[in-house]
Amino acid sequence: KEAHMEEISGAPLTKTIRELEVGQTASFPIERHGSVKAIVSRMKMEQIRIGWCATIDVNYDTFEVEVRRTR
Repeated sequence: KEAHMEEISGAPLTKTIRELEVGQTASFPIERHGSVKAIVSRMKMEQIRIGWCATIDVNYDTFEVEVRRTR
């Protein structure tokens, strides 16, 4: 079963991404792509001991960046 977390306008990116549980997703405006990519990369290194991992998908039709927590 897939959980989904909608981005609240103005919500801090790092806090939103950090609070994702495995299987949850968060969507952000495409303009935030660079910041989202940097945060996910940093989180992977900071949380490497617990195996934290997430994927990033860009939807060019809806102009959104989606982060999905995988581990």
